[in-house]
Amino acid sequence: LAHGKRPLYDGRPDAIRTLASDAQKCLNKTRLSSDERHAVLSGYQTRHYLSQAINYPDLVATGLIAPSPLKDQYLFHRARLWSL
Repeated sequence: LAHGKRPLYDGRPDAIRTLASDAQKCLNKTRLSSDERHAVLSGYQTRHYLSQAINYPDLVATGLIAPSPLKDQYLFHRARLWSL
């Protein structure tokens, strides 16, 4: 497989929506400490992309809509303030 990526087991929109919804439920149950949140900051867009996959499963194959750069700046600024 190219670059170690595994293909989706089922590319149908309903299957993608279900897979993303299940992942989002697991993510919502997970609560991290402050130190852990800083360690996983690189995954900060996970919720956005899971929501996109749930709402627009047809876009998964062609590419999901990236979050706003303004939101990125806000989140990083907020993370920097909280780490002081």
